[in-house]
Parts: sequence; structure tokens; C-alpha cells
Amino acid sequence: MEQKTDYNQQEAEEQKRLLLLAQMARRRREHPAPDADQAWQRFAAIHSAKEEETDGQKPPKRLFKPISLWLSAVGGAAAACVIMFLVQQWVPWTGHSPYVALRYDATAQRLRIGEHDTILPTGQERFLSFYDASAPLRGTTDRSITTPMATAAPAISPSAPHQTSETERSTVKTRKLSTPRGMDFRVLLPDSSEVWLNAESTIEFPVAFNSGERRVELHGEAYFKVARNEQVPFVVHTDRMKVSVLGTEFNLRAYGADASSLTLVKGSVHVSSDGGEVLLSPGQEVECSREGSLQVHDIDTYYVTQWTEGLFYFDEMPLVEVLKELGRWYNLGVVFHRRELMEMKMHFSASRTDDIDTAIRNLNRLRKVRITIEEENIVVY
Repeated sequence: MEQKTDYNQQEAEEQKRLLLLAQMARRRREHPAPDADQAWQRFAAIHSAKEEETDGQKPPKRLFKPISLWLSAVGGAAAACVIMFLVQQWVPWTGHSPYVALRYDATAQRLRIGEHDTILPTGQERFLSFYDASAPLRGTTDRSITTPMATAAPAISPSAPHQTSETERSTVKTRKLSTPRGMDFRVLLPDSSEVWLNAESTIEFPVAFNSGERRVELHGEAYFKVARNEQVPFVVHTDRMKVSVLGTEFNLRAYGADASSLTLVKGSVHVSSDGGEVLLSPGQEVECSREGSLQVHDIDTYYVTQWTEGLFYFDEMPLVEVLKELGRWYNLGVVFHRRELMEMKMHFSASRTDDIDTAIRNLNRLRKVRITIEEENIVVY
């Protein structure tokens, strides 16, 4: 690993040196060495005329030879190039201010259940059940669902027992689960709906769905497999969208300032925002802008489900989105030195179990951009 790192550093230094040489050649073409003789003659003529107008004195003697002036100019240019070279060893020249697409999170990365950090036992399956068989839903209650997620591993005990009393149900207490960077989590909700919660995401829901709807709030990304109940709609709220379903599968993405999106895999969903409302069919995706406008288009749903299988999979995705996904998983910031590269479309796949060096090395093999790891940031030149 150390040899590979040294090689990458040597390659980066060589690229910087070639860039500097190219810049120096361009500047020599654009700004050739001045003609010192002509410059001196112009100066002497102007100075002589001024002297004759004032006191009739002779023009001043020539203090420097033309060759001395030319050597001074060359020496100054060489000194400037040396200074530029030394500066570029520390700050690569790009012509643009760096743009931070994602910031490194220096806080401790822990799973949070409610308001408390939780440390998972080594090797523990990341699965948590809030399923409450003692609180039947209003309306149709088909609880014969058996899913791989529900039987994959024993549940991790939450901060309080998931069995709820009548008093708790009347006060509509809520549960809250937050994943850190680098961790996804599977949750079984009180109605037996399944949720895969991606890294740096939060879901909040009542301890029991005893009202006229099954309301859930999401910040981040999650894949939902909703238990069907035609009389009690399942409703997901984000900062910009409201999603209403009866029973279906969909991927919902709502990371803060980023544009939100919902991709429907099975069933149908109704999506509304300040900018309108739409009804989706399987294989469609709706994108919600920061202003709330909705845009629907057809999409291959394969890639949006692969993160639940432990894979990164991007099909013609902007480079900025690819690297932000890597940044959230490995807890790294993302910095671009050339903004025009942010929207470059990429087709890329990787395993989430690989280290970040492997992912970056494979991205660089595409020979579209140069990406490095510098301290706590993924940096694009």
C-alpha cells in the first residue's frame, strides 16, 4: 500500500511539473522577451525632449547597456517561474476556486436510537424490529407476512420495549432511528412494513399506527416495502414531498439541500409537493427540485435497489452524485477544483465492503478525471 501511495504521489508531482512547463511555454509565446535597444531609444528620446523644453540640458548618459536590461528581465522571469513552481507544489493551479460538494463529518459516527448513541456488538446483524403484534391496525389486518428481513437475525433491543400500552398509544409517542455515515440499517415497522435505511439517514414513526394513516418522516434515503392495507394509507413526509401508498415498493431519496427523488419499483404511489402532484407507475421516477417542482421520467429501477444488496451502482450518474455517495459511506468530504466536471456522467459499480482506495483507483482507471484522497477529502482535479 505504501509503495502504491508513493507511486501515486510521484505521478501527481510529474503531472504538476508538466502543467507548469506548459504554462511557461504559453507565457513565452504570449509575452516574448522585450527589445531592450528599442526601449532605451524611446526612453532617451522622450527624456531628451523634456530636458530641452525645461533647461536646455543634455540628455542623461546611458547608465545600463541593453544586454544588462535584457538579462535583468530574463532573471526576473526565471525567479517568477521558480516561485510559481514552489507554490504549485503546495497549491495545484486550476484557475478556479475549489467547490465543496460534501463536507467531512468530524463527529463520532454512531447509530442513534431516540436521543442516545448505540454501539452495535461486533458481527451483529444490522436489523431492528419495532413490530407490535399487540396493536392491530384499524381496518384490514393481514399479519401473515413472513419476509427474509423479519427472520434474518434476532432484533437488537431498542432503548425502550417495543410493546406499547394504551396510554402510550393515546399520546402518540414516536420512535426515531438515525444511521451514521458508513452504515445502513433494516427496520421492521409496527405494521410489519420493511425499511432499508441508507447511511446518514433518519426515520421517525409512532410506536403504533392507531390513527387514520401510517405516518413516517424521512430525512436521507430509504427503500420501503410497505405492508398492504387499503383502509389505512402509508404516508411518508420529507422536507419537500408527501408520498401516499397502500402497499408497494419504492426508493425515496431526500438528503437536505439536494434535489429529492422517488423511484417506484412495484405498485403505485401518489406524490405531492408545493409544485404539484403526480401518480407514478412502476419503472417511473419523480424528481422534486428545491423549489418543489416535479418532473417524471422512465428509469431502470435496477440501480436504485443495489445499495440494499451491499453494492454501489451508478448508471450515467453525474460524478458529483457518485462521489457524494462514496463520501457518505466512507465519511469523507468531496471537493472539486473544476466545477465543469461535476456533471460528467459516469457508469460505475463497486462493493461497499471494499476500501475507499480501491474505489478511487477504479474511478481513475476510467481516465476521465484525476481523483485523489487528501486528508479527509475526496479531491477532483
